[in-house]
Amino acid sequence: MFKTFPVLRCSFLVWLTALTLAAAGPANASPVDLGGPHPDAAPELEQFAFLIGHWRCEVDFIGADWKTRHRSTAEWTAYYIQDGRAIMDDFRGGFGETYLATTIRVYDRRQRGWRGYWIEGQSGTWSRPLEGRAIPGGMLLETSMAVRSPDGDVIEVDLQYEFHGIEKDRFGWRQHSSLDGGETWRRETTRIACERHADKVSAP
Repeated sequence: MFKTFPVLRCSFLVWLTALTLAAAGPANASPVDLGGPHPDAAPELEQFAFLIGHWRCEVDFIGADWKTRHRSTAEWTAYYIQDGRAIMDDFRGGFGETYLATTIRVYDRRQRGWRGYWIEGQSGTWSRPLEGRAIPGGMLLETSMAVRSPDGDVIEVDLQYEFHGIEKDRFGWRQHSSLDGGETWRRETTRIACERHADKVSAP
């Protein structure tokens, strides 16, 4: 059974994700090209190509009492970086109007798996490394983080981030959490459902 503890900082949720894009800029802003894969990029880069674009998302996450679920909206934008050899995505909203996080994802050819980090600029937070792989019907990323319990103790939380239900114009994302080293899991502590809004957005 899981013990009650405060909601993990929103920053751990996204990898999950911006340094450069906003959902909508001023009317005279220049459109941002989301780029494309480099001809010499790892073929596995295609596994995350579904994320490229701009998405409107419905967010459903568990609250500080570890019982009550909350709902909100967010925007998620992903584009190619490193001349098309890696992917960066920006996640805005969802866990507060000012929440903004960025994830960088790259396929590690030597380790034959995905690697990444997310950052939250407001707090200066960096995640621990994300490690991921393709799974049937989606993608799975794993990491861990330290959080404080109600009595002030530092506890380790293992996290899984799962992309699923991937289609051309929609996908789902869910987070699973474990407090006992992965022996048991609290499933879907966060759920995100996204629909494609546009392939190009305006710079802030």
